[in-house]
Amino acid sequence: MYAVADPLPHKEIAKAVAQLPPFMRPVAIASVGRIPRDSAAGKVRRRLLAGQEVIRWTELT
Repeated sequence: MYAVADPLPHKEIAKAVAQLPPFMRPVAIASVGRIPRDSAAGKVRRRLLAGQEVIRWTELT
C-alpha cells in the first residue's frame, strides 16, 4: 500500500485492513512524497508507483 500521510494513521489503517479478506491484506505501507495521478481524470498511474522514492516502509502486523 502507498501513502502520502505523515504521520500515518495506524489505527484507521488497521481497522480498514482487518475488514479485508486475508488474501487482500497489505503487509506493508510505503510512505512516498506524492502519488502519481493522471492530470485529466485524477486516477492513480499505477505503472509509475514503482518508480517513486519510498521515504519509509512500515510493516503491518
